[in-house]
Amino acid sequence: GADQDNDKDVLQEEHPHPRWIPQNSSLAELIALWCRPAPTYLPSPKGKSHAPTPLNAIGLQYIDESEPSRNDANDQVSSDSSKAVNLPPLPSSPRWFCLAATGHNAPVWDHPLFRGLFLYSVHAEDVDDGPNHDLSRKCTVSERISRASSIWSALAESINQMLTSNRHFISDMVAGVGEIRLRSLTQICQSTAALFIDFLTAIDSPVRFMSIIQQILESISFLTDGDIFVSPCGWSDHSDNVTLLALVLIKAAGGTFTVAVVNTSSFNGGLAYHPCTAQFMPSLMYKVVLEMRDIPQERILNDALWFMVVDMVLRPSHSNTCESFYECLLPFLAGR
Repeated sequence: GADQDNDKDVLQEEHPHPRWIPQNSSLAELIALWCRPAPTYLPSPKGKSHAPTPLNAIGLQYIDESEPSRNDANDQVSSDSSKAVNLPPLPSSPRWFCLAATGHNAPVWDHPLFRGLFLYSVHAEDVDDGPNHDLSRKCTVSERISRASSIWSALAESINQMLTSNRHFISDMVAGVGEIRLRSLTQICQSTAALFIDFLTAIDSPVRFMSIIQQILESISFLTDGDIFVSPCGWSDHSDNVTLLALVLIKAAGGTFTVAVVNTSSFNGGLAYHPCTAQFMPSLMYKVVLEMRDIPQERILNDALWFMVVDMVLRPSHSNTCESFYECLLPFLAGR
């Protein structure tokens, strides 16, 4: 009773921004929802008919018609039980969660739980029409990075609380590999929050600026197959307004990496460069994740790459735009 209320007050005082992160049973219910089909697309602005921007330089297909509708798949399961045995397990089932957690299904960020915990919660304030519309105002570099760090930290504490104090709420999800995956997510949240704070300390310090680059390179060099590393990325324009994205690296077998740019910002914030589909017409729907696979390790461990990543976030400039990020930095990363 009183102790739980005190704990909530302390959490809110330490992390004032992420008001939308629930606690206790509410968090458990949302975790269950996050294991069900969730949107992976953001619509183009209402009343606008912008065409998607093809990334020919990176060699990506920008119209994505390869994925069937999740709703169609669910309708097939419910209406035709004879075919259900031939379909993969439903995303709402613990078996599907365990398959994804052990790498036998989709990439980890394609799992709705990952999208819910990381992609949506961390970048919710950037979404045009969302529960945090009051947070959509322009922010300085330090404000946006500080907010993002507090969200990552609060997510780690929320997951850890569920695993330690409220396991009965998610008992069907924390058995075996499920608990391993959630504890791994907690560690990733904690390390990412710390990296965001390190970015803050380097805003006006050239020495810290260079040390962060070395710190990132060392962290990546120690990754083993399946490990995940998340770094801030984006761009700060000349007016000190930052568009903060996430760069997710997953170490693959054979010394290569899968790299994803996570962008839930406005359409004018680079979303036009992401794969889209006309499946949900009349609106084009844009994926929040732009994925590049089979990136060799030597390209990831490139000092110039990370200098560009850190510099574009921390040093406001007229040259820092979504075009320079998507048409210069990403092709450099992809080796195009």
